[in-house]
Amino acid sequence: MLRTLKNMPYAQAKVMENENTIALISYTTTVIEIGKNNGWVRCYGTYSQTTRKHISAFCKEMGMGLDYYLMKRLANEGLMYNVNSKAFIDAETGVIVEG
Repeated sequence: MLRTLKNMPYAQAKVMENENTIALISYTTTVIEIGKNNGWVRCYGTYSQTTRKHISAFCKEMGMGLDYYLMKRLANEGLMYNVNSKAFIDAETGVIVEG
């Protein structure tokens, strides 16, 4: 299912949801993925100023304690975050780095 952001219906951003994930797609780039079953969140980058606005709107819409600054940290440090356990892992190695 592909839909618009509720607070930015005319933005060039979409929310794609399937049985396993919820993803933010800004223009044509997948920016954030959230695992529905496991709660892992990954942000691939913050990109442009407009994409950063899309990220903020997406985080607000999703709730779960997510915000732009968390997404920025994930992208900059190559981390993933678990919304259930509040743990951070290195996205490449899977090693817990905090939490």
